[in-house]
Amino acid sequence: MELEKVDWDLLHEQKKTLLSLLLSPNLSDTQRNHLDGLVNFIDSIQDDAVAEGLWIFPDSEGDGE
Repeated sequence: MELEKVDWDLLHEQKKTLLSLLLSPNLSDTQRNHLDGLVNFIDSIQDDAVAEGLWIFPDSEGDGE
């Protein structure tokens, strides 16, 4: 994956959308697991981007979420 081509701010906003969807009481266990897996995948990619100096988590987020 070419990490320098990723729109990191957009990906961060998309991850926040997934996190908000996880709060929905209407999700099946499978749907919840799928969304959780995507969020974990994005977390991992974001960690790599930070380690490579391509992006920093917004200050307002504190813990990077």
